[in-house]
Amino acid sequence: MASFDLVGNFTCRLDEKGRLKLPSEVLAQLGEEHATRFVLNKGYEKCLVLYPKTVWERFTDQLKAVPDFMASVREFKREFYRESYPVSKDGSGRILLSKSLLDYAGVDREVSLICQGDKIEIWRTESFEEKRMDPADFAALAEQFFANLYKTNS
Repeated sequence: MASFDLVGNFTCRLDEKGRLKLPSEVLAQLGEEHATRFVLNKGYEKCLVLYPKTVWERFTDQLKAVPDFMASVREFKREFYRESYPVSKDGSGRILLSKSLLDYAGVDREVSLICQGDKIEIWRTESFEEKRMDPADFAALAEQFFANLYKTNS
């Protein structure tokens, strides 16, 4: 199964039909085999998440393995899958972003693509800039994150 280490932050413009042309740097990181089929989903914040199809399949295989007997599991799965759309690049290398997801994220034309290892977040640029952390806050978050990570792995 493919493993990715997508990195970078890119500002892009959607065309009038809501199509996004992925930057060549992103496509190169994905490799030709994985740069055509994706799944678009809403993020946990007011953003969209674009998963390479192989990453989506790996994640949803894990999700399907979780039994549905708890209401919270059913609710999570229902909401998670509610607005998940398979998307593919067209002949011009663009992917069509669903109108309902664009509305969810408040996206009009300009977006910021934030590569996060195995997926890409798509943000309304203004919203993403509002989330920029103060360096001291980022350092405190890193300290907390790594302390928990090392505690879990010990």
